[in-house]
Amino acid sequence: MARTRAGKGQSAPAGSGRPAVGTVTAYAAAVVAFAYALMSLYWAVGGHALVSTIGGYVEQFARRGGALPVLIALAAALAKVAAGLLALALVRPWGRVIPRGWLLSGSAGASALLVTYGGLTVLLGALVLSGVIHPAGGVDRTALRWHVGVWDLWFLVWGILLALATVGHWRRTATRARPAGTAHQARPAPGQVAEHEQQLARQDGLYQGHLAEAQRGQLEDEAEDHAGDAEQPDRLASQAEDEPQVEASRRAAPSSHALAHRGRGSAQACRDGQQNCLSISLSLR
Repeated sequence: MARTRAGKGQSAPAGSGRPAVGTVTAYAAAVVAFAYALMSLYWAVGGHALVSTIGGYVEQFARRGGALPVLIALAAALAKVAAGLLALALVRPWGRVIPRGWLLSGSAGASALLVTYGGLTVLLGALVLSGVIHPAGGVDRTALRWHVGVWDLWFLVWGILLALATVGHWRRTATRARPAGTAHQARPAPGQVAEHEQQLARQDGLYQGHLAEAQRGQLEDEAEDHAGDAEQPDRLASQAEDEPQVEASRRAAPSSHALAHRGRGSAQACRDGQQNCLSISLSLR
């Protein structure tokens, strides 16, 4: 029970805790992109509010009218919408359709471009406003303040949010892809799965056959051992019956000393007989 409660206590923060930083920043980057796209779309359809805060050739195009400013504003709006969808693809399920490498490369490149452009323009504008840099021509200080505090800073914040979302997506997908290795290894073809299952079935059959053979051999050895134990009392009884006959044969058989004594006696008798024969032949002469 204690282990179960401890496991529940450890898994609860992961399931019901706050969203990850990468997820929050991805949605924030999408909101910033779509809001900026709405501003460009507003200027594309003929709106003139806040045009004076942009300054430069953009303000001139917007006030002059015509097809070219409209097309430029529409292209900017579409680019910002695409960037917002790119941010959402990092956290939404439909973003998994895009290959991981392409999605990470696109989001990393876009965030780098946004941070570089926004950071440089904000820095240069701040230096001009502070008097560190003195441009040769005239400067629209009102438009420059809006660029430093709103428009270019918007790009910088947008790029930072997209960069954090990219890092979060990279970490999440890396933890999911690490056990599997590669996509081809994680999702093998149906033919490979069937062949692998057949190999496992053959190996299992061979193992079961060897195991059954080993068990049969063990059972046969045990049966022979039991049979030998059952026959052992008969062999002992036969050995007990043969022992008196062996003992009697041992007693009946002469010993080696007796045989040697008999041999010496026969040899002495032969010598005595030869001497008697010699003495008889001498007396006859």
